[in-house]
Amino acid sequence: MSLALTPQEAGALAPVSLSQTVAAAMRAWWGAAKPLTVTDAASAEAADKLVTEARALIVDIDLAVKPTKMRLDELKAGVLAREKAYKGPITEQATRLKHETLAFLTRRDADARAAAEQARLAREAIAVAAVPICKVCHEPVDEQGCFCKDGTPTLLAPTPPPRPVLLPTPAPAPVLSGQTVRKTWKFKVTNVDRLPKEFQIVTVTANTDMIAAVVKGMEGKTAIPGVEVWEEESLVAVARRPNR
Repeated sequence: MSLALTPQEAGALAPVSLSQTVAAAMRAWWGAAKPLTVTDAASAEAADKLVTEARALIVDIDLAVKPTKMRLDELKAGVLAREKAYKGPITEQATRLKHETLAFLTRRDADARAAAEQARLAREAIAVAAVPICKVCHEPVDEQGCFCKDGTPTLLAPTPPPRPVLLPTPAPAPVLSGQTVRKTWKFKVTNVDRLPKEFQIVTVTANTDMIAAVVKGMEGKTAIPGVEVWEEESLVAVARRPNR
């Protein structure tokens, strides 16, 4: 890659030259306009004549400069195209690396937070599992016991951890050629009531009977958060009175 000007581009930067006729007219006009001061009718007429001549001189200068300006416009377009060709791939790769770095940092932070949260929940689960549970109200109790039954304290010692059941180790399955052994941890919930709240899913069901009673009494003035009230019309049969 090179930023050097081509011979054509260097030629476009050559000084602008005016014809001898235009150059002589410019010098003559300047020599007449520079010392002129408008003080009377004669000087005003001379100044007006110079203004008219100035318009013609400007047209001649524009015609002399126009080819060079066109070459400069072409030169600028070529330089800008080369600049884009040089900078484009660099900018594209830099943007890609920036986005990939940001995505990596985001994933790393999310994994760290998830690991910390999982560790916290595990510690809480272990702490809750070590607390004795009342067999009557199924609530955690301290060393003084539980008073839920007739106000009489029921002293409960912390539940000792269950003794591990030693099962015979099954013979490993034969591993065939091209296979490997994958170990996966499984679980089974043995007591839903003892699960910490973080490990429970609570389902909320609307009390439609109570909502219907309030709407029936308040009608359009009902203001229950989370409830939308509207009025519907329906045709009902009217009982006819028997003819006497």
